[in-house]
Amino acid sequence: MAERSGLPFEKRLESMGIMWEVGEWFMVQAARDYEPALLSDTERRKVEKRDFLTRLVQGTLEAVDEERLASRLGLPGELEYQVVLGREISPITWAAEVENAFSDALAPAVADAVEGCLVGVLPALEGADAAASRASERQDLRGGVLALGCPVRIGKLAESLEEARIVLASLEPGSVGCFDVRSRGWRLAVACAPWLGDVVGQGLLAPLWENRGGGEALLMYVWAFLEHGRSYRDAAQALYIHENTLRNKVAKFEQITGRSLNEIDTCIELMWLRHDMALKGTLSVGDSV
Repeated sequence: MAERSGLPFEKRLESMGIMWEVGEWFMVQAARDYEPALLSDTERRKVEKRDFLTRLVQGTLEAVDEERLASRLGLPGELEYQVVLGREISPITWAAEVENAFSDALAPAVADAVEGCLVGVLPALEGADAAASRASERQDLRGGVLALGCPVRIGKLAESLEEARIVLASLEPGSVGCFDVRSRGWRLAVACAPWLGDVVGQGLLAPLWENRGGGEALLMYVWAFLEHGRSYRDAAQALYIHENTLRNKVAKFEQITGRSLNEIDTCIELMWLRHDMALKGTLSVGDSV
């Protein structure tokens, strides 16, 4: 109707967004107000699942309601579960693929696209590797991201959701696979303290910017050196340059900045800066090896 009326493309997108929000609101209202006898089991489960996940994401799900709704969805209270958040995957197929991949004999997985995000609740897994193994069996999950929260009992899913959000926020654009706090390590702190990246950047970038000999471009060589375990040989091969050329680049960086790559603080700050720039979208493709 919007197209036939001649509305501009931007207005049509805005109309679609409004329709989506209204439809989601009606689904939540239906879950709270429906008459159970009028719905089939499949329809009842669909609206209850959406209500459960929507209220979880909104932070309005009290522990007693969480336990009641989880029980109705077939999630035993004596087991542990993890919240999972998705990215870079079509919402249409995501929920079905997650539920098929992560349901087991003890409890089902529930997933949906609500509140503008892909969210699910899974029976607890043994880390990101176990999740990656399950996801690899589903073609539609291989090209996206699954961020896992900590295992918790029903009634404390908000804790797992918060951890999953931190894991998701720590992922660089273009990341693919399954991740949890253990697999992200110190990178979680970069996402939680974005201001620190600016502080680190001021100390490292200022002298490089002031150098007229392309000092800032030296970062690519230094990052490659660090990412390859401070091996000149391996980093030079990855950069397709001679090993001595890389040694000269690293030496020039140390001369300009007055910082030594033999100091652990310098190495940490350089990798912190790289990850911070990637999260903020200021790291170009050419800067990553």
